[in-house]
Amino acid sequence: MTGVDAGQHICWSWIKRPALEMIVTEPSLEELEAQRRELFGQLADVGDFRRGSVHENYRRCGKSYCACAKVPGHPGHGPRLIWSRTGPGGKTRGRQIKPEEEQKVRAELEAYYRFAELSDQIVEVNEAICEARPPGASQPQPRPATPPAVPDGERGGSSSRSRRSSPPR
Repeated sequence: MTGVDAGQHICWSWIKRPALEMIVTEPSLEELEAQRRELFGQLADVGDFRRGSVHENYRRCGKSYCACAKVPGHPGHGPRLIWSRTGPGGKTRGRQIKPEEEQKVRAELEAYYRFAELSDQIVEVNEAICEARPPGASQPQPRPATPPAVPDGERGGSSSRSRRSSPPR
């Protein structure tokens, strides 16, 4: 593209170029697995998170002598900060939060959005891995869960109670 200054207006003309062939290659299985490991690492760094939202709420107290009831157009008492989220069965649940909690709760909500974004990316990469892995190829075995640490001085013992060697008298 070339430009010619014609006073205040610039006139552009297109210069034809031979079409460039773009070769798009799919990432290899190893590259996809490395990308998944990287995403899992980022997921581990998300930290504390919670879902939902924070909003302000104004309410009337219901006392006949209060300004919220006497003054027309009075917004009510507030603002109150409410953290709300959808619970089991689609039921909305909410809790009033203190003003000093607001920054913490908002940071945890942002962390949830990061968690959800990373989860979506992990699913996409996993789907690409499933498509890239040839049929009959061995899948990497999941790492076994690490056993819980035993506090000093405590022994594990047996999982079942021992039987009595003779009947009670």
